[in-house]
Amino acid sequence: MTSIPDKISAQVIDTFEKVASPASRAGVTVERVGKLIEGDISSPSIVAQIISERSSNGFTYDESDVETMRKLHLDSKTTVGITVKQVNALTKDYEDYVIGDNCVLSH
Repeated sequence: MTSIPDKISAQVIDTFEKVASPASRAGVTVERVGKLIEGDISSPSIVAQIISERSSNGFTYDESDVETMRKLHLDSKTTVGITVKQVNALTKDYEDYVIGDNCVLSH
C-alpha cells in the first residue's frame, strides 16, 4: 500500500513534469526505463506497453525501442550522446549545403 507522503511526492513530481521542458521529460523517461530494465524490475515488453499507452502522439513502442533507451541511459552515465560542437557543425553543414548559397540540391 502506498503511504500518504509517497502519494503526495508522486503528485508533486507529476505536476512538475507537466511544465518541464521536452529535454527534461525525455531524460527522465530514459533514466526511468534504464533503471527498470537494469534492475530487472520490469520487462521490456511491459515498459514498451506503458510508454505506448502514454504517448501523446499515438506512437507505439516495442522492446527494441526500450533497449535503445536502456543503452542511451548507460552511455549517458559518462557522457552526452552528441556534443554542442557536433550539433553546431551539422547545423552549419546543413545551412551551407542544403539551404544556403552552396546548396547542392539546387544545382
